[in-house]
This record gives sequence, C-alpha cells and structure tokens, in this order.
Amino acid sequence: MIKGKLADGSWASLPEYHMSLRRDRCVFPGIQQCFAVVGACGDRMLCAHISPGTTPEQMAEMFDWFSANGGNAATAWFVLGPCEKHFEYGKVWKNRADVGTTFREYFGRKVRVRLRDTTKESAAKWTDPTVGVPSDIWAIEIRATNYSHEVKFDYREQFTPRSSGDWKRFHNSIARHFRRL
Repeated sequence: MIKGKLADGSWASLPEYHMSLRRDRCVFPGIQQCFAVVGACGDRMLCAHISPGTTPEQMAEMFDWFSANGGNAATAWFVLGPCEKHFEYGKVWKNRADVGTTFREYFGRKVRVRLRDTTKESAAKWTDPTVGVPSDIWAIEIRATNYSHEVKFDYREQFTPRSSGDWKRFHNSIARHFRRL
C-alpha cells in the first residue's frame, strides 16, 4: 500500500511512496534511485515519488489514483530520476520500455510521456569544508513548477539529508533532454 496521499494544495515536499495533487509547485526530496512523476493537467499537477521498491500492487494503486484525479486529461507526463540506479533495483520498472508500457496501459496509446535521466546531476561531487575531501553528493531534490501552460523543472544537490545547495534549472528542451517513451 502507498504510504500516503498529501492533501491537495498549492505546494508540497513529497516524500518517497507518496502522491499528491498540486497547483503551483512540488518538491521531490532525496532522489537517489527514485523517480519523480508529474502529470501536467493545466492549472494543476498530479505528482508521485516512486521508489524502485514500489511493488506492482502499489504501482496499480498509484495509477488508479492518477486516473481518478484526471490523469487521462494530462497534456503530458514527465518522469525524472537516475535511470541506471532505478532500473537496477526496480521491481516494476526495469527499463525505459516498462515505464512507457505502464503509462500506455492506463492512459492509452497516445499518452505523451517524457523521461529525463538525472544520472549526470546525481553524480556531482562536493567538498566538505570541515575536512576538505571531495565526496559524492547524497542525493538531488527535484522541483516541478506549474506555469499553467507548461511545467518547468529545477534541481539542487543534497550534500547530506539536511544540507542542500542552490536551485539550478534543468535544461528544459524537451526535444533534447527528455526522451519520448
């Protein structure tokens, strides 16, 4: 079973195994192996933070919720996260084709799904000022912002679970940086 559905509202920080309907903004913290999923529905977004540990039953529950909340009317769906890490441990989505298949099963052949691999952003290094040693970042946070006519995405490195850098804009060229599924 999914851990939670956050109450609808303007913005939220959406933890792993949660989903929510947002008007303005949604932040997906701690993206190490997870996918941030956003359905663009005009003045609102359908959002879910999907773990590679998500079971088929949980995935079905999530997509049933998407459907019940207008997922069929989404003008586009966006999936962002480190593909290699997610697919390595994924119970349901083991490759890009699995992602596309799930969306087509629920929303039909003509659904528009775009995948943004964040492996490059997730592989950043930082230097801890207390010890001066370069190390990997802990995770990234992804932020989706709804502008009614389009959704834009930003990210920032999380050095530790409680320490983050500045927001950076993903290059939003859908044709070049989001793969069509």
